[in-house]
Amino acid sequence: MDRLPSEMDPNLSVLDASETDLAEEFDKRGQWAKLPSPKIIHKIILQFYSSIVFLLKWIQSAMDCVLHHFQIQTAEIVDSTEEYDKQAQWAELPSLPLEQIYSFLSRDDQINMSQVCRKWSEGFNSPSVWKTFRFSLTESQLLMDPCPKIKCAEKYSRMFRHVEIDFIRTVNVYSIETFCKRLLVFLDILTRNSQLISLKVRWLEFFFLSDTMNCEVQKAIDPFFNSQHQLKKVKFQSSYFAFQDVDHPNDTAEDNRCLPTHFVLRRFINPIESMDQESTLVAQNLHALLCGRFQIFRRLPTLQTDYSFTYNSMSDVVDTENRSLSKVNLNCYGSIQAHYRGLSSNAWRIRKQSCSDLKVELYFETDSQSRREVEFFIVPDMPITQLDYRFTVCKSDHSSIMEIDELFNHLLACKINEHLVSFNLAWILPIPDLASTFTPFLQDCTKLKCLQLFMIYPANGIDLLARSWLESRPESLQKVSIDISHVGNEDNSISFMNLVTEYASLLKLVGLNFEVKLNFGKTIFGESS
Repeated sequence: MDRLPSEMDPNLSVLDASETDLAEEFDKRGQWAKLPSPKIIHKIILQFYSSIVFLLKWIQSAMDCVLHHFQIQTAEIVDSTEEYDKQAQWAELPSLPLEQIYSFLSRDDQINMSQVCRKWSEGFNSPSVWKTFRFSLTESQLLMDPCPKIKCAEKYSRMFRHVEIDFIRTVNVYSIETFCKRLLVFLDILTRNSQLISLKVRWLEFFFLSDTMNCEVQKAIDPFFNSQHQLKKVKFQSSYFAFQDVDHPNDTAEDNRCLPTHFVLRRFINPIESMDQESTLVAQNLHALLCGRFQIFRRLPTLQTDYSFTYNSMSDVVDTENRSLSKVNLNCYGSIQAHYRGLSSNAWRIRKQSCSDLKVELYFETDSQSRREVEFFIVPDMPITQLDYRFTVCKSDHSSIMEIDELFNHLLACKINEHLVSFNLAWILPIPDLASTFTPFLQDCTKLKCLQLFMIYPANGIDLLARSWLESRPESLQKVSIDISHVGNEDNSISFMNLVTEYASLLKLVGLNFEVKLNFGKTIFGESS
């Protein structure tokens, strides 16, 4: 071969042997003028460059793997350190925030939280966690030995301040007796260890124990109450718990004893169904039990109860003995008025003479709105400061309905307006004209601060009512809230609400907070607070 080929085989990665020999021959001969073609040189350079790039990529990949490994270890170390720091911070949480967290949790969640660390376990044993305790047992808990609630009471009862007792909801006789046995143990623990501020008992309605168990429960109740010297509020709902008949009120021990300031007796009767002969007999037995233990009512500042024979029969005691009574909360249901003789105007006059600061908060609910019912419960000389009047269901079989104008006239005749501070009225029937109905009555309520009205659409005269307040607002009136239900057409309400909004802005300037709410397509009456 006399010279180099003009082209290289593309499959060759290096020069073949023949080409090498030719290159050496050229070198020997000094024939450098005939060098390889640029293509061959370019090919060699590209192959060399590719090798260098591959090597660099391999080195970079290897370095990335090494760095990634160290980064993972570093991140794990950092995360572990941060997690440790966080745990240390939570573990060092001050007592006050820790107690606040405990206060928002259920008892089960509190137990779980107490197992996190030693500091939190110590917080679980703080008085704020055990200030309130509820004694209620499920049927499965009744079978546990020892009883979990009894164990808690034995350990923490010295910190109890507010206790609630809920009777088990069952018809099983064995479960009921087992619950009562647990209750006896619980009362004994409270008697020995606790000084309560409040007690709430929710018993099953119209439920009575056997004579034997009844006797045992009463034996436990009496020493319990005698041991409580800080008790301020007692609430019995559908229960027959009562205080022991103590010595004469002039006795030194009785005079020095700290008695409750707020006593609640609720739902001792069924406010809806009429009582048959058997239910009436049960009620009379309950009446006899309570009246036989009347001494506690002599020095009560506040008494809250249903308007029933319970308060009716204790009235004489209050008249002659209790001169410290300042507030009476009565719950009246129209369907029960046939069973009781009621409290006369003279009885209230005597109360006002013996208790000059007496205030009555009256909750009245009716489905007939008959004159007989209204005049039975609301009589002259009742110092009603808060009236919650609810006529939310109208039975068609009632024909003698007292209209709203007549109701207001009756309230004025009884001089309720002289004491009334808060008035909540729920009225299911249409009100022909708000302005002509409410304006005269409100002008006569010289102490009224708050009016809340639940009514159905239409609200005729609401603009005139608001305008009258702009011209001559009752001096004491501070807030008016009107909730209008059964609004059929949203389109028609736009102009109505625009008008109301305009008046609300103007009334705010003169010191009256005026609010109106519309409920479309349904009737909604708010619950009593």
